[in-house]
Formats: sequence, structure tokens, C-alpha cells
Amino acid sequence: MTPTLLLSTLKFVTLFAMSSSQRNSDSSKNITPPSIADTQKHQSLIKTMFDDLPQKVSDLAPILNEAKLEVQAETVPMKIQSYVNSHGFKPTKEEKELQEIVDTMPYGIMAGSPEEANLLCLLLEMMNAKMVVEVGVFRGLSTLTFALCLAGMNKKYGEATRKVIGLDVSEEYAQVGIQKWKEAAVDHLIDFRVGDANDSLVKLLEEYGENTIDLCFIDADKVSYDNYYEQCLKLVKPGGLIVVDNTIWAGRVVIPDSVLEALAPKADAADETVARAGLKALDTLAIKRLNEKMYSDDRIERVSFLTIADGVTICRKKPEQCKEN
Repeated sequence: MTPTLLLSTLKFVTLFAMSSSQRNSDSSKNITPPSIADTQKHQSLIKTMFDDLPQKVSDLAPILNEAKLEVQAETVPMKIQSYVNSHGFKPTKEEKELQEIVDTMPYGIMAGSPEEANLLCLLLEMMNAKMVVEVGVFRGLSTLTFALCLAGMNKKYGEATRKVIGLDVSEEYAQVGIQKWKEAAVDHLIDFRVGDANDSLVKLLEEYGENTIDLCFIDADKVSYDNYYEQCLKLVKPGGLIVVDNTIWAGRVVIPDSVLEALAPKADAADETVARAGLKALDTLAIKRLNEKMYSDDRIERVSFLTIADGVTICRKKPEQCKEN
């Protein structure tokens, strides 16, 4: 195997076989880059999975052989990402502390990236936003940033009407964030609701009605992305924003559908590595379909697909005066 082909194969296997906790070298969501030792450990893990995976999915070998030649997933150099974060984001004491804590916890890579939350806060300030819905709270890092942003606008305009409504299926992961919300004195601006987000969004529509929310941020289970998007499209005001996270999905979106569709049925496999690849394939297909939908949706006035973090797509709901009669 040539060095080039080996590198392409390693990249492909990395996309499918590595769990979130094993991808902590992805610096797009860490303010500081990993150490050399971490990088060497990461490379060792990739090699181990590469040696093991072909035997576990031998029936898919022809498809994998074709796909590994097509997939080229490059990440932003770690030093550049660190430089960008250190010159574009000014975290408060509570944000910095929470980021540092989350980075040491399991699945820390899943927490919202600082540059992404910073961008969304800029948009909220430009919109003079009053209401934000966050679908997927996890550790509460982005929630904290949104609440601090709204608190600043409350102070600036002498108002106290702004709110973040956070939806998550579990309260367990958010405990560390809840503590920091209190320490930052913004917990009163956060309405944290635990339950299936599909049901919670329906309840929000019943409670607030359509066209009432300024911005919806979607960062939860990927197979439900389409339904979240449709519900948020009803909630958001004309001219408001729907923001969808992970729309690059660690580069998996460039994998051909034929490969993903072949892997997806393996989600129920007894072998953990194979099952994980199947689940990732299902998630990837859901994201790809939504990316296509947002691009062609005539209910949306503008789509901005950005390559920051793990990909974020910002959609502006068509204002009333632009709607066709």
C-alpha cells in the first residue's frame, strides 16, 4: 500500500470508527491544541482501528476500497484554530472556567465551539433578539454564552424581557453548566426544559405560537434534524434565523450515499465498531438530506453554510413581504 493510499484509508476509517471521546484532538472545539503525546496517542488509535476494521466489515470491502480513495477530510491546523479563538473571543470568567471543565469531561468534544457561539451572539445583538431556542443543551456552554449576550442587551436597553429556552433529553450532562449559569447570575434568563425535543418543540408552538422566536439553534440528535428544522421554521419570526450545527460532520458529508446506505443497516450489529459505523452513517445521511433541503427551501431567503467548527449553517426565514401570494 502506497503512503498516499494509506493516508486516505486512515482518514476514512477515522471518520467512521472513532468515537467522540477518541476524537479529542479535533481542536475546532478546544481553545488550546492537544499535546504531542495526545497526537501520538490519536495516531496509534487510528492505526489500531485500521488494522481491525477490514476484518469486521469484510462484506463491505469493495465499497470501502472505492470510498477511501474519494474521501479527503482535512482539519484546520490546530495552531491556527487556537490563534483564531484567542483573538476573536473574549470569554467571561464563568465561560472560561466552564470551557476548561468541559474539556476534561467525557464527550467534551461535543460541546459548542467558542467561535461559533461568539458569531451567533454577534447576530443576536444585530437583531436585538428577545427569544432564543436552543435544541440540545448538553453541558450548557453555548447556553451560557447566549444568556450572557441577552443579559448584556437587557442592561443596554433597560429591559428584562429576553430569554433562552434550552431543550435537552437529559439534565445529567447539564449539571456543570447549570452551576456556572448561577455563578454568572444569568440562570433567571434560562428556561431549561428536559424531555424529547420533538415533543418540547410542539409544546413551545402551543405556548408561544408561530412566528415568535428570533433564533433557533439546533445541535442535538442528528436523525431528528429534519423534524427539528420544520418545527423551528414555524417558531421563528419572518426574518429570524435557524442555525444548524455539525453540518460538515467531521467531513463525513463528502462520503458517497452508496457507502452510507451500505453501512447504515449495520447500526444494529453485535460488534461495537461495526454498529458505531452504522450509526454514524445514519446520522450522516440525515445531515446530508437536511443540507440539501435547506439549500433549496423556498421558505428560506438566504442560506450561509460556514466551515467554522464542525460546520454551521445559518438560514434566514423569508420575511413576510418576500413571500409569494
